[in-house]
Amino acid sequence: MLVEEVPRRPQSGNDPATQALAQENEVLYFARVYGEYVAALKSQSKPTAGITVQAFTTKLRLVEGGLKQKWKCRSVRFASCQGDLVTLKPVPIY
Repeated sequence: MLVEEVPRRPQSGNDPATQALAQENEVLYFARVYGEYVAALKSQSKPTAGITVQAFTTKLRLVEGGLKQKWKCRSVRFASCQGDLVTLKPVPIY
């Protein structure tokens, strides 16, 4: 799993996309991001064997914890990005 590095405040607090991420139910959020990530990998014919919802969620929670401390924010949510590589872009929630 690749997570992009972003500036401390990449978006304003009034950004509708950031607000929607902040308000999304946590269980639905993790399931959605997992589904998007696996679908993006499959669309690029990359292997997905062994990527479980539980392992994916655990990894995201670990990364989130480190970024919350680094950015001094309330939480961090992730958005799936697809280019040459499938990555996750962290979005700090202040």
